[in-house]
Amino acid sequence: MTTAHNGIYMHEYGHTLQSRNYGIFYLPYIGPRSLLSAASSSDHREKWYEREASAYARRYFGKLNMRLQIRNVSSLQGKFEYYS
Repeated sequence: MTTAHNGIYMHEYGHTLQSRNYGIFYLPYIGPRSLLSAASSSDHREKWYEREASAYARRYFGKLNMRLQIRNVSSLQGKFEYYS
């Protein structure tokens, strides 16, 4: 599996962690927004729920030297990128 695939896997696992945090509210509130955004939005990675999923993944996989990095460290509105 390539590094890019690992980054995508980690981010998607972040959504799993996110769903555990939000419980029954994840599926009706965040799940559909994420799917629709991924299918139709050019700024999908900028959405708060996508950035939050990346943050969950970074914390979870942090001990494994995860390659999701904050591009703009000076802002709490940091943008997440997948680096290979």
